[in-house]
Amino acid sequence: MIFDGHGDIWTDVTCRRIEHQEHDVFRRRHLKKFREGNVSGGIFVIWIDPPHDKDPVKRSAQIVESIRAEQKEASDILQPVTCFRDFETGAAAGKINVVTGMEGLSQIGEDIDRIDFFYEEAGARHAMLTWNEQNALAAGWPQDKDQGLTKAGVKAVRRIRDLGMVMDVSHLNDKGFWDVMR
Repeated sequence: MIFDGHGDIWTDVTCRRIEHQEHDVFRRRHLKKFREGNVSGGIFVIWIDPPHDKDPVKRSAQIVESIRAEQKEASDILQPVTCFRDFETGAAAGKINVVTGMEGLSQIGEDIDRIDFFYEEAGARHAMLTWNEQNALAAGWPQDKDQGLTKAGVKAVRRIRDLGMVMDVSHLNDKGFWDVMR
C-alpha cells in the first residue's frame, strides 16, 4: 500500500470550490494521479493558507464546509477514515482512504475545546500544533527558539492524545518537540 503522509488536497479543493466555483474537485483534478501512482490514501490536511492566515477561524470554517461538500460528491471514490475499520472498508471498495489532518491549530487560539469540533465535524484524526508560525500553543521551527509549548499547548497535546489522534511534531521548533516528548 502506498499512503501519502501529507497532502494539501483540502486546500486545493477549498480554493477551487470558492474561487472558481468548481465541484467534484478531487475526481477532476487528483484522482488520475492517485490511481496512476497506486496511491491508496493519504492525510489531507486542513491548512490555513496565506493570505487567509489573517482570519484562520473563517478560513477553517470554509475548509470544513468544502470537505463536507467534496466528500458527499465523491463518496463513490473517497473513504473518510476515522478508525482502522474505515481503512479496511475503503481498501475493499477500491476507494482512496482519506485521513483528515490539521496542519497547525492557529484557528483555535487557546480554546482547546475547538479540537473536538475538528475531530467530530471534520473527522480530523491527525494534528500539528503549529505550521511554521508562532501561535497560542507553540512556535514553529523558524520562530523563537526559546519558546516551547505554552500552557495551552500542553493542554492541546493532552487533548489530542486523549482523542487518540496522531500527534505530528514535524513543524515544531526543537524546544516544542522536546516539550511534547516530555
